[in-house]
Amino acid sequence: MLAWAKLDTCRLRYLRESLDDAQATDCGRCDRCTDHTWQSDPDPILVAKAASYLQGGDVLITPRKQWPTRLEAPKGRIAAESQAQDGRALARLGDGGWDPVVEGLFTLARNGHPFELTEDMVRACAGVLKRWDWSARPTWICPMPSRRSQPLIDAVADAIGTLGKLPVHRALVAESSDLAPEDQFQAAQANSAHQVVNVWHRLRVDPSMLPPSPIGDGPVLLIDDEVDSRWTITVAPHRLVKAGTGPVLPFALRTR
Repeated sequence: MLAWAKLDTCRLRYLRESLDDAQATDCGRCDRCTDHTWQSDPDPILVAKAASYLQGGDVLITPRKQWPTRLEAPKGRIAAESQAQDGRALARLGDGGWDPVVEGLFTLARNGHPFELTEDMVRACAGVLKRWDWSARPTWICPMPSRRSQPLIDAVADAIGTLGKLPVHRALVAESSDLAPEDQFQAAQANSAHQVVNVWHRLRVDPSMLPPSPIGDGPVLLIDDEVDSRWTITVAPHRLVKAGTGPVLPFALRTR
């Protein structure tokens, strides 16, 4: 749809070529062929209302309940107590709400440039947490280790921790990998089994960084930058719970 909106050639020809029509030609009737447009400027009040609605919505992250097949370990169903709880995200890729802001932060942080979390965005994150119907409020925050977005994840964790008066403990750590840097990302893996193996051997818990009881026994808010396959936020809660924490509630800036 984005490519369609940006077309500067015949729209019907684009559609026919997308359907492998070898005889596609310009239609001579669409706005690109005739230089006539039916586009009108939307009512700015309606645009503002739509943006406000989209920025106030919640994006659900559903937990994985079974490991992929063809794995020796882990395998089978994920024990209920080791599963992530239902999670939340601030934005969804391509939405008209917070995604443009999140994308801008990703671009800056992942390229090593300075960035700043706006007060509006931090309060929007807090709004998602406030609307979250969890059975028990988190007692601490754990940032996810990240090769590309660590400064951004840490900044979000610290900002939410300050606003919600929750301690931040960086108990999850990432082991080094023998893979080339470009092959370590989840998107580079061939399938779900490879994605699980990629993080299963990489993520571990540093017991010295866990908060003491009773804080460490309570629910933990796990902060990540982006959720796609959901295997990283499946392995991480499994590791944390096995290390003695309470239930794990994932929160990400964006889902795909």
